[in-house]
Amino acid sequence: MKTIIFAPITFNLSETTRAIAIARAISNDFNCHFVSYGGVYESLIEKAGFPLTRLEPRLTPKAIRNIYALDHGRWIGAPYPADAVRQMVRGELVLYKQLHPAAVVTGINPSNCISCPTAQIPLVWLVQSGMALNTAARGRKLKNMDVLDGFPLRWLPDDMRTKLSELFVDLVFGVSARPFNLVASEYGLKPFQSMEDFIHSGYHLLVTEPSGFSDLEFPPAARFLGPLITRLEIPLPEEVLNLPRDLPVIYFAMGSSGRPDIIKHIIQGFKGKPYRVIAPVKELLGQQAFQVPENVLVTSWLPALEANQLADITVIHGGIGTVMNACLAGKPVVAIAMSPEQLINIENLVTKGFAIRIPHRELSPESLCRSIDHLLADPVAQQKAREYRNEIEKWDTNESIRSFFYQTFGQCETK
Repeated sequence: MKTIIFAPITFNLSETTRAIAIARAISNDFNCHFVSYGGVYESLIEKAGFPLTRLEPRLTPKAIRNIYALDHGRWIGAPYPADAVRQMVRGELVLYKQLHPAAVVTGINPSNCISCPTAQIPLVWLVQSGMALNTAARGRKLKNMDVLDGFPLRWLPDDMRTKLSELFVDLVFGVSARPFNLVASEYGLKPFQSMEDFIHSGYHLLVTEPSGFSDLEFPPAARFLGPLITRLEIPLPEEVLNLPRDLPVIYFAMGSSGRPDIIKHIIQGFKGKPYRVIAPVKELLGQQAFQVPENVLVTSWLPALEANQLADITVIHGGIGTVMNACLAGKPVVAIAMSPEQLINIENLVTKGFAIRIPHRELSPESLCRSIDHLLADPVAQQKAREYRNEIEKWDTNESIRSFFYQTFGQCETK
């Protein structure tokens, strides 16, 4: 059988589990081999039974924090120095010669943008509409992002804030991509001018959302394969299953990228409120010391879809994994976006009529509970959430994945 290499960012739970799910879907037709530069979710790959090559340089905790800060718009810089990018590309090229892959699959590992065209190996991007930040900025979808939502910028006209959002996205990308462009030039490749230069190269697979989720413009070669959500092969613990149902149940999750300070603030805001809260955020809180309210159950990771199905309202950050789990559970959403991409995801749900987004500057226990109460009392929003669940349940994502990979790579000759 031919080999497919998977190169997820293994410090991100959704991206790691998404790659594992795709590998499982095609494992009867291909040998699936994973590579990683480090992250706490590497172990999930080995538990799933797939071979894993750990490449150098290994990502440090500081580099991972910087990547998330960059994603959230709280830091501008290059998380990978040029020497590290060179080492990554060299290691990938050596591995390609050993394994002769038919394709490389990544979520957002940018060194593959250099190694794959250099080795003339097809690159498959597992993307979402919210990653097309330049397109979104031009479409006026980032004018309300948090970096532009403070005084006095929020008082500027929409057209001016739209232009500022374009400039901000260009600035952040230009600085962060500088080491990659330097190394790309050493291999005779053109510089990357925008995020779209990365994700629109090779094959552009939208495996995190169904068509119609976003109204952004996609490249002609983009292909929707349906919503592929994070599935952890663990049962719901008894403490969750036995949670009293005397009050509305709130599911509060921040994926694997939530900020501990905001999570703590939200949890404390539930104190004394008439809800039962399920909060699988234990790993994100780290060493944060505070008293958890009696009506909040803080747990380790949970199977997100099953936990969502127990709830009346979902409170999330807006990562595509948490969004799709809420949608597949048919639940209205309250969201506090951490990044421009998450802002785009949530605004898509706001447009569909079953979500409320709270800007950072407005986040308080009062605004959070007011939004939750509004959705609890809104039968129209609840019905729209159920209708959208029925719409996306029609997708057979696994079959779409198998069909794409077999038709595209299953009959090609390996080197």
